Amino acid sequence: MFPIITSVVDILGKVVLVRASLDVPVVRGKVIDTLRLDASIASIDWLQKAGARVIVIGHAGRFNETKKISLEPMSNYLKKYIPHRFISSHIVDPKSIKIGEVVLLENLRTDAREEKGSIDFAKELVQGVDMYVYDDIATAHRKHTSTYTMIGMVPTYAGISFSKEIESFEKITKNKKSPTLAIIGGAKLETKLVLLKKMLSSYDYVYVGGIMANTLLQAKGYSVGASVVELVSHETDDMQYILKAQNLILPTTVRVQYGLWNLFKKNVSIDHVPDGSVIVDIPHKAIQKDIGVYIAQAKTIVWNGPLGWYEKNAFAGTCFLAKAIHSAKVFSVVGGGDTTAVLKRHNMLSYFSHVSIAGGAMFEYITKGTFPMLEK
Repeated sequence: MFPIITSVVDILGKVVLVRASLDVPVVRGKVIDTLRLDASIASIDWLQKAGARVIVIGHAGRFNETKKISLEPMSNYLKKYIPHRFISSHIVDPKSIKIGEVVLLENLRTDAREEKGSIDFAKELVQGVDMYVYDDIATAHRKHTSTYTMIGMVPTYAGISFSKEIESFEKITKNKKSPTLAIIGGAKLETKLVLLKKMLSSYDYVYVGGIMANTLLQAKGYSVGASVVELVSHETDDMQYILKAQNLILPTTVRVQYGLWNLFKKNVSIDHVPDGSVIVDIPHKAIQKDIGVYIAQAKTIVWNGPLGWYEKNAFAGTCFLAKAIHSAKVFSVVGGGDTTAVLKRHNMLSYFSHVSIAGGAMFEYITKGTFPMLEK
C-alpha cells in the first residue's frame, strides 16, 4: 500500500495528477447517483488548499469509437464543491495551471489505449507531473493504463477515499473480528460463485437473499413458483460446495406477489410458495428469525446486494436489515450500487461503519486479498 497523500508536506506548487472515481450514472445530462463523486472531493479539496497544481483524470463507461461519453456532467456537479476548469482533452500543459488551480480532463476511455495498459499513453499522461494520487477504488482491480501502468512511474500516493476503502477492506478480510456475518443479495450468481465460496470458507455465517437466493433454494429442491431464477449448473465443484455448506443461510419465509397481474401480496413459508407466484422480498420477521441472533452477536458484518426485487421497489427487507445492523453497533461495511442507492434513498447510509463505492473491486479484494496495482 502506498502512503496517503495527506502525509506529504511539500505540496505547494507541485503538479499533482489525481485519478478520481468519476464513473457515475447520467440521465439527460445530469448525474443521478453522486456517491462516487462525493468520495472524490476530499483529496482534490485537500490538494487545492495545499497549493498544488491539480490535474484530475477519470473515466465513464467503456471505450466506444462511435459513442463517446463525456465527463462534462460530472464536472458540472463537482463545480458546486470544487472550482475548476473542464478541458475536453486528455492532455494539458502543466505550466498553464496556476497554484491552487484544479483542471478536470476528458474521459480517459475515449482513448482506446486506456484499457490496454498502454505505456505510451501513460507517458503522455504523466508528462510534467510531480506526483500521482490514486483515488478510484472502483477500478483498482483493472490492469489499465491509469490503474496499473502509471503506478510508480512518478511518486505515487493513495487518495483519501482510496485509503479509507483499503483500511475497511482489511477489517473485513485479514483483520476481521469474529463472530462474522456476510450478507450477499442481488443477482448474477454465476459471477459470484467464487466470492460466495470464499465467504463461506472464511465467515462464520453467510446469508443470501435476492435472485441468488431463489436460485439456491430451487437447487436445494424448493419450489419458487414463477420467481426469477438464474441458469447455473448445480454440478460444478463451486456450486456443490455452496449447496452443502453448513453455514449457508437462506430465507425461511418470503414475500410473494400472486393472482391476476400479481396484484396480491402475502408472506409464505419457503415450503409453500404458490404456483405462479413471484418472490419479491424477505419480510422483516423472517430476517429477524433467520439471522437476528447472528447480527446481534457479530463483530464484523459485510453486506453487498439488496434482499428484495430492486426494480419492483421491494425495499422493506433491505431497510429492515439496515436498521438491525445499525442497532447492533457492529463494524459494518456495505457496498454495491443497488444496495447503496436504496439506502441513500431512505437516508440510511450513516447506519454503517463504511459505505464502499468499489463495486466489483470489493469482490476482487475479498477473494484475492489485494489488487494488481498494490503488488507492483
